[in-house]
Amino acid sequence: MIANPELRWIHKHLGATLALQFAIRGHYLKAITYNYKLAKKYTYDMNCPPSGFDVTPYTKLCGNSRVCPWCFSRRMFDVFRVLTEPSLRVRKVSKMVIWKRSLPLTDELPFLPSTRGPHQRCKALATAQLMIPTFNPHTQSFYLSHVGIQVVPKTTTGVIDKVNHKNDGPPLHVKEAPSCTHAGILMALKASSRIPWMDLYEPDNFPHFIDLLDMYPRKQLLRISRYKP
Repeated sequence: MIANPELRWIHKHLGATLALQFAIRGHYLKAITYNYKLAKKYTYDMNCPPSGFDVTPYTKLCGNSRVCPWCFSRRMFDVFRVLTEPSLRVRKVSKMVIWKRSLPLTDELPFLPSTRGPHQRCKALATAQLMIPTFNPHTQSFYLSHVGIQVVPKTTTGVIDKVNHKNDGPPLHVKEAPSCTHAGILMALKASSRIPWMDLYEPDNFPHFIDLLDMYPRKQLLRISRYKP
């Protein structure tokens, strides 16, 4: 539910993408007054072109997937490409393993290792791990969403134990999906990485938007293990 009446009208009459873009720009305009020294950068960032649209003029990408849904979707497309590197013939005899957990924000990102983690133990063909800093509008706090998606042989058993073996911290909630088609992978990405973008762009949540702008500025929030035929 969009609380801002103006954005509700835009969403209803002009479309969700435009409403989202208006909301993003509203926060960036406030951010310019908050820190005028970054006015040029924020001006470019607020005009980051929506993914999936032919935009003219085409400005440079902001690259900030923590606050930009367009760059976040581009990051997810990188994940999609990794998971579809195995041929369709290979994926027909494979399944997906999706795992997820919520963690407090930490300086060291708690990626699971590829050499002695679930990638190796599940004999995964391809694995993508994401760290997604997320604002929870209900608790007015941040958490780190740790998401993993793997393509593994259908004969792999005991994946819950294998994913959580020697895992420090909260257990990972594990699901298996039988389909490794393009549509199945897209559904897995959608289900595992939803972010309440419009909640973040509500006027009252502007301070949290500012916090996210500079969160993990030099950290790689994506770790992949590519397919090796």
